[in-house]
Amino acid sequence: MECLPWLVSEPQRRLTSPLVHSRSCAVPASTRAGVRRTPERAGAARIARQHKTMTLRETFVRAAEALFRAHGTMPAGQERPWGKLLREQIIRDHCVADATDDYRHPELSWPHWTRRPGPIDLVWRVGSGGRGAVELKIRKPDELAWDLVKLAEHTVPVGAGAFQFCGICVQVNPSDLQRGTGALLSSSHVGVQRPLHWIERWPGDWLHLMCGGRGIRPTSLPSLVELHPPIVIGNHEVAHWTITPISHPATAVSHARDDLDEWGWPSSIGPRPAGWAAKVKASDDYAAKTGPQRMIDCAGYDMPARFRPGQADPWMAQHVPRMTNDQRTELTRILQQRRWTREEILRHMSGSC
Repeated sequence: MECLPWLVSEPQRRLTSPLVHSRSCAVPASTRAGVRRTPERAGAARIARQHKTMTLRETFVRAAEALFRAHGTMPAGQERPWGKLLREQIIRDHCVADATDDYRHPELSWPHWTRRPGPIDLVWRVGSGGRGAVELKIRKPDELAWDLVKLAEHTVPVGAGAFQFCGICVQVNPSDLQRGTGALLSSSHVGVQRPLHWIERWPGDWLHLMCGGRGIRPTSLPSLVELHPPIVIGNHEVAHWTITPISHPATAVSHARDDLDEWGWPSSIGPRPAGWAAKVKASDDYAAKTGPQRMIDCAGYDMPARFRPGQADPWMAQHVPRMTNDQRTELTRILQQRRWTREEILRHMSGSC
């Protein structure tokens, strides 16, 4: 994939920090007296100069392109291994100073959330030249609004916690772009957006997020978020990767916020849908009663490593209706490994649809 011409249309902070010195990325001193200038040394010096001026966006896009060529699409529920591969690719190809998730960066604060949400999947830093942050998703278009709102909290260019580049990288197939907030990945939603309108248009997706957060949810939303043209990595008929960069629009009202009530609903757009508060409260109460529980990846969803009494039906009622056929097949395989009988699986899953 060629470097897209519009990548330079958005002002970007150029990376001017020195490269990390290591065997893998040390630049030969080809101009030093007594050292013969060979084509290999000249090529290494040219690549090093290119990396010094590479934007954070270009750093991630090139790493994603290389990873897609090497591995193709990723299986459902493999966001963490996917993030690990991306971190290794960025470090190997671009000699960055750091690539990890955001728990390694304690200066990030979340004042507009009930509690700290889960970590941003990938954060990388190039010396003092800036930081980038990307959330990763395999399918699950109904969860896009959550990640976009999370990233928007740290796109404001003020303070040590701001990111100079934010984006969401999602593996999708064409049908995902027609499912709820999956439409945000299409080019028709490029430009300044108001997250409040996402809730108004897709309330079912937002309710799913408020219930699935186990008491963690935003208390207010940025009034405006700017979505930039999506970058498509690969073009498989089955699935491809779409990177949607986001930023904070430079307007007088960009720092305003839209408040949410205690159940995650913005009262400014009207009364809550019937049963909204009861569903979110039930989810919160259940999370408080059951306490911390070890979770595993199941077809891209967090599933208890072991269901407690009465827990299986509520979990399936929340997640199974949103699963694709491939994800339900993966869930069936995991339940069979736990020695569930075919009749038990059919009974629980059919009651959730």
